[in-house]
Amino acid sequence: MSVIPNIDIGKVYDHQYDGAEVHYESFGRMADFFGRTTPAHHHDRFYQIHFLDSGVIQLQLDDHFYLARAPLVFFTPPAIPHAFSTEPVADGHVLTIRQDIVRNLHGAVASELPSNLLTQPFCLEIANQSFAVQQTFRQICDCILLLKNEFSQHEAGRTWALQQLTQLIVLSLFRIAPNSQATPDAGRGDRKLFQQFTLLIDQHYDQHWPLSTYASELCITEAKLNEICRRVANLPSKQLVFERLILEGKRQLLFAATPIAQVAYQLGFKDPAYFSRFFTKQVGMTPLQYRQISSDKMNKMRLAGNISGPND
Repeated sequence: MSVIPNIDIGKVYDHQYDGAEVHYESFGRMADFFGRTTPAHHHDRFYQIHFLDSGVIQLQLDDHFYLARAPLVFFTPPAIPHAFSTEPVADGHVLTIRQDIVRNLHGAVASELPSNLLTQPFCLEIANQSFAVQQTFRQICDCILLLKNEFSQHEAGRTWALQQLTQLIVLSLFRIAPNSQATPDAGRGDRKLFQQFTLLIDQHYDQHWPLSTYASELCITEAKLNEICRRVANLPSKQLVFERLILEGKRQLLFAATPIAQVAYQLGFKDPAYFSRFFTKQVGMTPLQYRQISSDKMNKMRLAGNISGPND
């Protein structure tokens, strides 16, 4: 079980959000509640989008580090750990969106946009983008103001209006995402099986299922599973399982002070030494080296941005 806390906005911040599909709040108000330095956490079953109009942010999204100045946007899919520190003047908007809205939107345009948009976090510092991206971002900001007003008014048709505005914002954001130009997926049947496979991996990676078990759950052969993975993701099925194990290992090493041996046990490895060899082969460095290098990166960013960290 992950030691990275899962924050349910509806339980710890706004009880009116319990069960809602879309939640809006100003970044400043959430920062006043949670603190300008927000330790590592994730949101299960929810996407979150932060828009900053002012200030500088020191941000960690999974294993990516950013030191960025507003205007900017960062996109966080469900279960992606993230942590950040901002200046007191930093303000903007935060959208928390139930995952079904985003996935249904993508399903409607899946032939035009790659599926990795659903799972890959990103941060865009708008001043560094092309004129076309900046123009799209301004249109997104206009939509956010409309959504903000709709969220606060409680008029007739509010739920429908929030859904439509949210889908337009997310679609526009997908169009300017760094990975939006990737080749769209293969046929619909392959996409569906591939998504089911990745969902099974998320549910069972720490149980170290053999590929034959995954294939059996999907009612296809192991060879067919491998063929689909190569066609959709250009990777063998076994490597996708390995990458999910490595991803979770990196998260624990980055965001938690858990001893490396305990990380190995949490990932289903019975021998911490075997986990260390597996991690080293996949990543090119030992778990301890990875933790130290990542910590050094964050410390350098804190010094460069002159933003206090959680232990300051």
